Order: sequence, then structure tokens, then C-alpha cells
Amino acid sequence: MKIKEIPNVKDLRGKTESDGKYKVYDVKCKTDIAIHHSLTDEGDSASFARYHVRHQHWPGIAYHFVILKDGTIEWNHDLGVMSFHVGKANKQAVGICLVGDFRYYEPTRAQKRSLRRLHTILKMEMTDYKRTRGHNEFLGYEWKSCPCFDYRTVLDEKRQEADVQRFRLMTGIFQSAEELIHGKKALMERYSWTLYERADHTHFNPPFRIVTGTFITQEEAEKHARDIEEHLGWKVYVIDA
Repeated sequence: MKIKEIPNVKDLRGKTESDGKYKVYDVKCKTDIAIHHSLTDEGDSASFARYHVRHQHWPGIAYHFVILKDGTIEWNHDLGVMSFHVGKANKQAVGICLVGDFRYYEPTRAQKRSLRRLHTILKMEMTDYKRTRGHNEFLGYEWKSCPCFDYRTVLDEKRQEADVQRFRLMTGIFQSAEELIHGKKALMERYSWTLYERADHTHFNPPFRIVTGTFITQEEAEKHARDIEEHLGWKVYVIDA
């Protein structure tokens, strides 16, 4: 399989937590590629598998592939496996999940490169491939905010990434609007930055975060992230702007 030839693929088939087995069909059944995001800032196939098995009571991890923030592609299932990720379309869809909460930020450049590379290979491997869709474009999932980024533009191989890259800081979760207000005040007392509030209620994460304006270099952003973590005790993420 050409998937094995992708340099940053990590073969985890049969290596993450499971409780039973998914049904397996001929790869000719696979006509669609489904794009997901994890709705989490961190995670990997091992943690997703634990959640899917222990809390969802599924046989194993939902996604055929998970793309980490550093661009690593974790390969979890053979293509013919009917894992649970798009309901009634599971039989015909191969699932790719990018780690991140893309309501608030973009996938990393490494993730975008890996997604393009994997997508190109999958279209070769899936002999009856027809289309690629986001999770919320499958019937019955129109209500979902997934994958939340413009995957079509990412998959446009003619498109060149901009030469200039910028970075932002994003805080971890504040449990209430009151905590968010106090957090913004603490940052404004220490820095003269543009700050944005994020307040998006979901069943998965509490709602409140702070996102900064942009920094020119990753080193500068990381320096300020360390300073905030040291002086305010918060979890802070450096994200692509």
C-alpha cells in the first residue's frame, strides 16, 4: 500500500485500545473521505481510542487516520474497516481526524501538508473514490461544527502557503464569564496586547478562552507563553494565526 510510503506515517493498526472488532468490507465500498477535527487542543490516537471504547462503547477508535499537530499521521485501520465516525455513511467513508479545536484556530502547516499528502494517496488507494466531505456535510450531521476549517482550500494542491507565518497565544479554559473577565484584566495589566474572547458552548469543553493578536515569530510567542504560565499559572498554547 502506498500509505506505507508516506514518511511521517505511524502504523498503529491493532495497537490502540479496543473491545471487539469493527466489520471489514472490501475497499471498493469506500467512496468517500470524511474530514474531522478532534474539538480538543491536545490528544492522539491512544487517547481517542480510550474515549471511544470506554465512553462511547465502540469496538475501537473511530478514525482511520489521526493527524497530530507536528504532522505525524497515525494509521489506525485498514481502509475497508467500517469504524464509527459518520453514522449511516460509515460503510463508505474513510475518516481522517486532525487534532485541534478549529473553531478557534487553523490546523498547523505541518497538519495541512500531511492532510494533502494523505488525501492524494487515499484517492489512489480507493479505487471507487467519489468525493471528500467535512463531517457536517454528511446526511444527519448538518448541525455539527466539524471540521470548522476550509479543508477544500487546504486540499487545493495548486495553492501555495503564504511565505509569512504568524502566531497567536490561546489560553486554556476559564470555567465562567467572571473568570474570563478577571483573566483579561490580568493580561491587560501585564501586556498591551489586543485580546479576543472565545465563548462557544459545547458538550465537550467549557466555553471560555482568551486569544491574543499576532506575533511575528514562534520564538516570541513561546517566550510570552512561558512568561504567562510562570506568573499567572495558566495553560497557554501557541497556535498558528
